[in-house]
Amino acid sequence: MSKDHRGDTAPFAGSGGEVSLETIPLHSTNLLTVLDEDGVIQYESPSIERVFGFRQRELVGEQVAEFFHPA
Repeated sequence: MSKDHRGDTAPFAGSGGEVSLETIPLHSTNLLTVLDEDGVIQYESPSIERVFGFRQRELVGEQVAEFFHPA
């Protein structure tokens, strides 16, 4: 994936059309979680609901450590 001269992300060719990186998490069965430097969830992919039953909005703003079993 490359950026054009305006800084926009250019779509790449997939099977049957163009796909942008922004749409990949929407259709993936893989989980994608983005954390800030303090471990607070900033983004959760939609697949979190299919895999674990959480709604996306439930997790944003939560500490990721709250979802791990203590060792």
